[in-house]
Amino acid sequence: LNTTPLRILDSKNKDTQALLKDAPTLADSLSPESRQRFEAVQQGLTSLGIPFRLNPRLVRGLDYYSHTAFEITSDRLGAQATVCGGGRYDGLIPQLGGSATPAIGWALGMERLLLVLEASAQADPEGKAAGLVAGSAPDAFIVNRGPQASAAALALARDLRGHGLAVDLDDSGSAFGKQFKRADRRGARWALVIGDVMGKGVPAGLLMTLLRGMLRAEVSSGLPPDQILHDLNQLAQEDLAQSHRFVTLFYSDFDPRTRLLRYANAAHNPPLIWRRIRHAVERLDAPGLLIGLQSEAQYGCEQILLEPGDVLLCYTDGVTEASGLNGERFDEERLVQALQTACRSGGGAQGILDQLFARLDRFVGPDRPLDDDASMVVLKVREEVTLPSVSSRLPS
Repeated sequence: LNTTPLRILDSKNKDTQALLKDAPTLADSLSPESRQRFEAVQQGLTSLGIPFRLNPRLVRGLDYYSHTAFEITSDRLGAQATVCGGGRYDGLIPQLGGSATPAIGWALGMERLLLVLEASAQADPEGKAAGLVAGSAPDAFIVNRGPQASAAALALARDLRGHGLAVDLDDSGSAFGKQFKRADRRGARWALVIGDVMGKGVPAGLLMTLLRGMLRAEVSSGLPPDQILHDLNQLAQEDLAQSHRFVTLFYSDFDPRTRLLRYANAAHNPPLIWRRIRHAVERLDAPGLLIGLQSEAQYGCEQILLEPGDVLLCYTDGVTEASGLNGERFDEERLVQALQTACRSGGGAQGILDQLFARLDRFVGPDRPLDDDASMVVLKVREEVTLPSVSSRLPS
């Protein structure tokens, strides 16, 4: 009681256990930091579909453990269900004379682990999990940044591992460039990138104002679209790195005399173009990374000749990711159908835009707010006026 009072929670004495029934639990005395951490742990387990049970009497070396202690159990072991137990012990290294070091560890029962592996092999005769230990280099490295991106990265890693792939990820929140270097050092075959959206509020607004100023300065230089995105990416590196944000951007220039459209894309939603002659919709895309991802990123430049009556639609992901009453997203397929319907009506650019927003509003439902900002820009090439041919016969 005087030296390690929390050990009382682990007592097998019946009288002590009876006293503990009315004793306060550890959850009642968590600090704000520990409570926040614990809620994040539970949210992570829930998002991964891992079942768990809270045990307020769990004890595992609480003299040096911190924040979270856990036991992993299996229903394939009978009464001795615990396979391993551990937790965080950020305070252990300082107790041993070292500097403060975040740490986590566990103790594992080898015999029980072998029994679980044997049972798992019977449940998975194809051996899909074999890829998890095949070779030192991972098949994929998940680059991610931001709370939502981190949760998505964990879920994606679990799914890929379930299909026999060796997957590593970085949950440090460091810049994308550093994470790409780690992926390269690990020898990963693929790097998968997940990032949170830009965000809203005053910081995001100020950052966009800054980028607009940089973009306008680049546009006045008369450089082609790919060079403009390259220069903008280098100029914005420092500001984006400090704010832990990135930008997607589609940039194009259009010459109305030649009807030539040149464009470059920094991982933005590819615009759609409706071809009047074929009554078909095409996607305009070009290779390129997010602005702020890598300082030396290169961008491709594509060009296309527009015909009279063609319609170009640029849009944000708030359009395609808008959710309807049944939880489905508006998605690109519905947008393509709506664009075809609007263009065939023969109206001008503003009329087409109005029809697209009306279709989106009907899908979302009356008086329901959008999940994100939805922006669309429509450009329609002026249709040429064709005069009827007049034949005349001159007297011979």
